[in-house]
Amino acid sequence: MSRIIVISNADDLVNRYLSGESINQLSKIFGISRSVAARILTENGIELRNQSEAEKVKWDRMTAGQRERQVDAAHKATKGKEKTFEVLCKAAIAREKKPSNIGKDEIRLKRMLETRGHIVIGQKAVGPYNIDLGVVASETTVAVEVFGGWWHWYGKHAAIIDKRFRYLLNRGWYIIVVNSTDRHPITENTADYISDLINSISRNPPTFCKYWVIRGAGELIAGGSVNDDQISIKPTFTSGRNSKGQYCAVPR
Repeated sequence: MSRIIVISNADDLVNRYLSGESINQLSKIFGISRSVAARILTENGIELRNQSEAEKVKWDRMTAGQRERQVDAAHKATKGKEKTFEVLCKAAIAREKKPSNIGKDEIRLKRMLETRGHIVIGQKAVGPYNIDLGVVASETTVAVEVFGGWWHWYGKHAAIIDKRFRYLLNRGWYIIVVNSTDRHPITENTADYISDLINSISRNPPTFCKYWVIRGAGELIAGGSVNDDQISIKPTFTSGRNSKGQYCAVPR
C-alpha cells in the first residue's frame, strides 16, 4: 500500500496557488511531486486551473519585458514550420469536434447566451480558424471571442489579428470580442449586452461586416469593419461622461 504524503504547511501551499504560483513551482518549493501538490489543493476544496487559465495567470504576473521575450521565443520556435491551409482546416474541424483546454469564461458565456435563446457552437471551425463561440441567428453568423489574457494585445498574437479577423469578416461573420479581466469580468450584464447586439445584427445586418471589442457590461473599447485599412483590437475608446453625466465610450 502506497504511503500518503502529508505536509505541515498545506495552508501556505494553498494560499500561494491562489495568489498565482503554478503547481510546478509549488512542487519544487515544497519538495513534493506535482501530483501530490494537486491532491493537496483538491483536498482543500481548490479547483485546479486548466492550461488556458494557467497561461492567463502566468501572463498577468509577467512584466512587459518578460511578455515580449515570451512572444519572441514562441515566434522563433514555430518559424519554418508552416502548415498547409488544408492541414489547418482539418485541425480546426477536429478541434470543434473534440475541444480541449476551454476557459471558464468561455464556458460560462456559452451557457449564458444559450439561456437567452441563442444557438451557440463552441470552438466553431471557420476555415483554418476556431471561433470561441459561433452564434447562428437567423441567417446571420456572429463570432464571439473571449480574450482573457493580455497576450492578445502583444507581439505575434496582435500581429495575426488583422489576418484572422479579415478572413472571418470576408466570409460574412460579425465579430464581438469580450475582454475579460479581474477588473472587468464577464457578468450577466455582459451577456445581456452581447445578446442584444446579436439580435440587433440579426434584425438589421450592417452593410459591411463589423467587429466590436467590449468589456464589462458593454463598454466599447475598439471596433471597425472589413473596409478598414487595418484591423486592430487596441483600445481606441476610454470611459467618459456625456452631457447628462452618464458614463459612455469616448475617443482616446
